[in-house]
Order: sequence, then C-alpha cells, then structure tokens
Amino acid sequence: MEMTLDFITGFIIFITALSITLYWGVTSIVLPFPSYYFVPRGEYYPVHLEIRDKGAYYEVTAKEGFSVRVTLVCFEGDRMEILRGITPLQLPKGYGFVVAFSGACVKYWGTPPKISGYITPYGIQTRMPDTGAYLIVKNGRVMDYYPKEVYQTSVLGFRRLVVERGVIMVGEE
Repeated sequence: MEMTLDFITGFIIFITALSITLYWGVTSIVLPFPSYYFVPRGEYYPVHLEIRDKGAYYEVTAKEGFSVRVTLVCFEGDRMEILRGITPLQLPKGYGFVVAFSGACVKYWGTPPKISGYITPYGIQTRMPDTGAYLIVKNGRVMDYYPKEVYQTSVLGFRRLVVERGVIMVGEE
C-alpha cells in the first residue's frame, strides 16, 4: 500500500512539473512578447533638398548630407529636359526653372515658363497624378506641391503604417 501511495504522489508531482514546463515552453514560443514591455520606435530620415546658385552652376544637395537619388525636371525656355543623378549634383547654368524630386520631397528654383499642369518626375501632365510627388503650375505660377515636407525626426509608439499616394506614413492609433 505504501508503494502505491508513493507511486501516485510521485506521478502527480511529475505530471504537474511536466505540465507547467510544457505550458511555459509552448506559450513562450507561440505567444508574442507582451507589448507593455516593448515600446516600438520608428526612425526615418527625412530628405530636404536644396537648390543653390553657385555662380558657374547650380548645386542640388540634401540638407542632411545624404547621398540621395534625385530626378530633375529642367526648363530652358520652351524646352524641357529630365535629368537624374545622385546628390551632391552639379547642374549647368542656363535653366530658368528647375524642379527636383527625391521620393517625397519636391523643391523648385527659378520662374516657371507660361505653362499649366502638374510637373512630375516624368514630365508635365494635364491631370493630377494618382501617386507620387508633383508640383502644380498654372499660367506660369507655382500654385502648390505635394507632398508637404515633414520636419519630424522620429516617431515613438507607432501602431500602423499608411500608404497614401505612394508615400509611407507612420501613424498612431
């Protein structure tokens, strides 16, 4: 009888230890880490382009000092030219109006010719583009541009990512 009682007690202790070990082992693998221990931190590096007149040429740079791929839409009178390069980029003089595109950044320099439409990295369009950055010009005047620049450097505790017209935005809930 003592042997049976010792066996049952040992079996109950063994099964209890095994079940606790399996429970914590499985839940630590399957369930995610508790969110109250982890604060997500999203960092992004906004690009702010500058177009400067350097005397013999124009220079396109990023204010942050990054090497950034840019698309330039240059106007010389009635002629339009599309150039691509990496900042810092030197552009020969002679262009009366230059629009620089880099992802979600739009910068322009000079006076636009007497045109109306949407200037995109691919040229001039008569309808508003579905995605990407653009500059609105009406009768030779810059009216607006999209997207607006953001000067924030980091986002804490983001919950979702939103894509609007080709621009990724981090949002809170």
